Amino acid sequence: MADKKFIKNFVTMLTGNTISQLIPFLVASFLTRIYLPTEFGVFSNVLALSTLFGIVSCGRLELAIPLPKEKNKAQDILFTSLVLTLIISLLSILIYIFSNSIGDFYNDKELPNYLFYVPICVLSFGFLGVTNNWILRHKEYKVLSRIKIIQSVINNFGALFLGYIGFGIHGLLIAWLLSQFIPVVYILFKEKIKWEKNRFSKSVVVDVLKNYKDFPLINSLHAFTDIFATQVIIFWVISTFYGDENLGLFAQMNKYIKAPIVLITSSVSQIFYVEVSKAINEGKLVMPFLKQTVKTTMFFAIPFLLVLFFFAPQLFSWFFGTKFIDYGLAGEMARCNIPVLFFMFIISPISGLPILFKKQKKAFLLSAVGYLFGLIGLYFGAISNLSIYSSLLIYSILFSGYYMILLTWYIKLIKQHDVSIN
Repeated sequence: MADKKFIKNFVTMLTGNTISQLIPFLVASFLTRIYLPTEFGVFSNVLALSTLFGIVSCGRLELAIPLPKEKNKAQDILFTSLVLTLIISLLSILIYIFSNSIGDFYNDKELPNYLFYVPICVLSFGFLGVTNNWILRHKEYKVLSRIKIIQSVINNFGALFLGYIGFGIHGLLIAWLLSQFIPVVYILFKEKIKWEKNRFSKSVVVDVLKNYKDFPLINSLHAFTDIFATQVIIFWVISTFYGDENLGLFAQMNKYIKAPIVLITSSVSQIFYVEVSKAINEGKLVMPFLKQTVKTTMFFAIPFLLVLFFFAPQLFSWFFGTKFIDYGLAGEMARCNIPVLFFMFIISPISGLPILFKKQKKAFLLSAVGYLFGLIGLYFGAISNLSIYSSLLIYSILFSGYYMILLTWYIKLIKQHDVSIN
């Protein structure tokens, strides 16, 4: 029965995610003919800096919204998340204030012209994260699927239209922002969410921060480090040592290669997070959920990665390429990332386990070490004048080692829990 319910919810999420991820591929070849790789590169740096603050805009408390049994406690977490979002958004204005210095750091003269978007992007991260997790708490998987589709339509067709009429990089950023804010409005009005206003107070914020302190103190630092390592620093290395055009090619590769992975893993991860949380609260076994999750992701991962290994350069060149830009180079970059992509399929859906088992501190320490080794490999390749492909392969292999250690630890946590309830 549990397997049937899991599969039903997975199919619901997968349907929405499939449509939302199919749309970017429908417009991709048009976008690469409107925007230059250098424009994608600048956009990627702005979004990476926005994500750096946006991922922690709620103090990661949005992840705690599905956890309490009582609705009032969940609402208290929601209110506190919104308060923190406003504070972090205001702090992120510093990015714009120091925009020229940041441009120099990235060796990118265009970047400072677009950093005023960062505080608005940060605000959108917080609002969307809160509303999505409120819907997730109520297991409204159809609503979440609908939201994914709305986001994808607005982001991709918006970028296509705005680029066509000459908005340039502004078009990419405005479309992305609209894809964040419009779903929030949809959730608030279409789904008619109601909260008790009389619970909004300073004491509520203090109590939530006290009871869920690991989220802002540890999980936020973990998430911040994740983005800093996997986007900000990587983009900086590529931009500085290999140029904005290579960064644009890498960013596009990263976006479209990870799209199928996100399609599968995000569908599974939200279900896994809620169901395992419930299993822990009710004293049930967790290992069956892990096995079901890995089995599901591997069914998709193996054929996808085989196609990538044999045909990535040809596919990128055919689908994205123009007579001016050889996107087959992006396909070569994709090949270099296959080791780490394999483990992403396994790790991403179950990455919420440290939160559920209250092991965020150890998870953060492990990730810090893993990122350090991966980034040292990438940086070493860059300063040694190795090709971008060799540098990316070194990074991918080293980071895969971290993922193997992480997976072993996750399995150990689950086994300890299951043994304790038998």
